[in-house]
Amino acid sequence: MSDTSIVRVHGTANTDSRGRPTIEAQLELRNGVSVCASVPSGASTGKAEAVELRDGGQAWDGLGVGRAVSHVNGEISRLLMGCDVMDQAQLDALLVSADGSGNWSRLGGNAVLSVSLASARAAAVSAKRPLFKHLASLAAVEPVMPMPMVNILRWIARESGYGRRIS
Repeated sequence: MSDTSIVRVHGTANTDSRGRPTIEAQLELRNGVSVCASVPSGASTGKAEAVELRDGGQAWDGLGVGRAVSHVNGEISRLLMGCDVMDQAQLDALLVSADGSGNWSRLGGNAVLSVSLASARAAAVSAKRPLFKHLASLAAVEPVMPMPMVNILRWIARESGYGRRIS
């Protein structure tokens, strides 16, 4: 077992910035690293979107995440125990295989994404580098500074009264 292997996976429910229930996954590694990652509820409803597992019923207007938390604390935790977070591809492949639905409807996209993101964060902390650099290395690309879209700058200029001076 490597120093970067998972020794604990724990899910909890919390709320996102809009006050909607979401899930947070906490991972602990053999080397003592402990991280968490939460995923906000999505606003997109396209047919190719991952399915967020929600409880239904009256609590939280049906938006509770108790079933997703149960999957993290049960099946997902057992599946990932001992896995090395430095092998993100293998970890994610295990999650894809365990869900088996093609759209995350069995385990819940919210449950799986929170654990996958926590794993990436744990690997970055273990490697002593920022998460954005770690993710760029996984994608085999150089990280670059994002560029704002020109339309956004024009809108800011227009709305702030500087439209005549900026063109």
